[in-house]
Amino acid sequence: MLAGVVVADLVVSEDGGVADFHNSFERFRDPSHVRTLKLTEWKTIFRDLGLRLEQVGLTKVRLEVVEWAKRAGFPEGRITELIDMLETAPAKVKRSLSVFQRNDLVFFLNTRAILVGTRQQKLPVQRAFSLARGLIKK
Repeated sequence: MLAGVVVADLVVSEDGGVADFHNSFERFRDPSHVRTLKLTEWKTIFRDLGLRLEQVGLTKVRLEVVEWAKRAGFPEGRITELIDMLETAPAKVKRSLSVFQRNDLVFFLNTRAILVGTRQQKLPVQRAFSLARGLIKK
């Protein structure tokens, strides 16, 4: 029996410094955020679960900071702090997130990944959760 899995999630840069900034930025907006994985980490999860990676797709999603913050219930009075984080970020972070301004609004791009994998036999659920938890805690 062939089993499949599809994961669609935000991914961060492979550059550790950029990834750390991006995760801090996400966590500032949403304290429940734990950690966004790099694409290579997702590929490792698939491999460790014995999944054959059939397809990987990446898309960029343009986000306007004020609307993005409001959607998460972020306090309106603190949105300028999010904007300041982006505007004062290191140049490599700004490049990686493609930070730009248009009509007095600040935008950035998030990268979304879709990974499709297949497996010939089932992996015990507990083993799958254990592998995933191990990566998230890193």
